[in-house]
Amino acid sequence: PHLVRQGLKQEKVVNILVNFLLKKDRLGNLLLQRIANCIQEIISKESIAMRVGGDEFLILCLHYNHQQAEKRIEQLKIVFIRKQKYFKLDAAFGYYTATDDMLPFEEAFRIADQNMYAHKK
Repeated sequence: PHLVRQGLKQEKVVNILVNFLLKKDRLGNLLLQRIANCIQEIISKESIAMRVGGDEFLILCLHYNHQQAEKRIEQLKIVFIRKQKYFKLDAAFGYYTATDDMLPFEEAFRIADQNMYAHKK
């Protein structure tokens, strides 16, 4: 009723909102594609990259030590900066270097995830 008094029909407002949300989704998908392209640009052939959440990516790098992992993160940051034209690509990074083959993957992933959230703060 309030919208009708202002001269806007409810259907028009709903349509504007739906169009905005669709454009927002397309923008989000574009950013995710850009992030994925940046990751693909810096990982080795032996590494595996995958999207594991809404805006989270996991990169499995076999036989990497602590220094190699940090170097790869720095390379990714450089690529993000270089690719910034219209959108700022900002990211938090966390990693875990497993030295024990007995550590379950889920535990290594959990530790890396905790390190990422600590980096966000």
